[in-house]
Amino acid sequence: MFNLNFSLRDQVYKVYIVMLIMITIYIYYHYGAKAFPDYQGYLLNADPNYSGYFFEYLARAILTLDLFGSTPEQRLDVLAFVVQSINVFLILLLLLMRKSSYALAIFCSIYLPLLMTTVLRAGPLYIFTFFVTSLSFRKELGIKEILVVTLFGVFFHDSVLLISVTLFLALFICKIDMFSGKSLLYSLPFLFFMILFNNEIKLLAMNFVDPQWLGHRDIYLLPSNVSLIKYLYSFVLILLGCFFLNDSGVSMRNKLFLFFLLSLYSCTFILSNVVAIRLSIFYIGFLLSIKDCFLHKIELKPEFSVVLIPVLFFVYVYNFRGLLI
Repeated sequence: MFNLNFSLRDQVYKVYIVMLIMITIYIYYHYGAKAFPDYQGYLLNADPNYSGYFFEYLARAILTLDLFGSTPEQRLDVLAFVVQSINVFLILLLLLMRKSSYALAIFCSIYLPLLMTTVLRAGPLYIFTFFVTSLSFRKELGIKEILVVTLFGVFFHDSVLLISVTLFLALFICKIDMFSGKSLLYSLPFLFFMILFNNEIKLLAMNFVDPQWLGHRDIYLLPSNVSLIKYLYSFVLILLGCFFLNDSGVSMRNKLFLFFLLSLYSCTFILSNVVAIRLSIFYIGFLLSIKDCFLHKIELKPEFSVVLIPVLFFVYVYNFRGLLI
């Protein structure tokens, strides 16, 4: 009954991904940009006098130049259309170029609502990073791939600075051979400790950091309430890291990339759990593109496709529902 061959199953995943894209675009334009988080923040960014950018050349141009609209609302609509077009193009291109699409189906089910409706500036960067990692030679990122991601990212979102520095640092550490897989694995409890006691560490850091250095970002120094679901999400990230770092089939370079991305998540969680969770998209995208979050062996079972898609669609609906205001 469930004896679907690999080719047919992959076609099912591709149809499912295209369906998600169509549903996401319909819901966004049916409810309008006002229905989603970050709308007011984007209107602030659309002020020509706003100085919170480092790079973001394309996003900044669309949001601030009258060429793209006479009001912030019009310019935001243009940005949404451009970003969504780029996202769809990258996803469809990946569907054509990659033999297996089920890792992309997982990625889109979890993050597509967020990337297409809320984190508009950063959306193409997340998807492009997944795209480059998925198609990289021997599933390893090198200097060329990191440079390509950096050059692409500066047109959209400043978070590319954090990611690029993190990946270049991991690449440098790999060259000088400072760590082993076991030492990285044993460091993961410390990262989870940082997440659990984020407010205490933040209060301690306030004794050494002048809030004026952060400018309008000094709000990150205020203590914040973290929900149980975010702690559970962080625990899952750490647990996935344990499996990944303990896998003898994973190269040391990829282990360092993952460890440094997870370290970035933990450090950012101290300042802002919202920002950290958005940065974790890079981490999950890296896992999925390299090892398919360890589902690659299960995926070979014929009945897995029949079970996976309904579960993924439930995740998609749940995440979308959480975004609508």
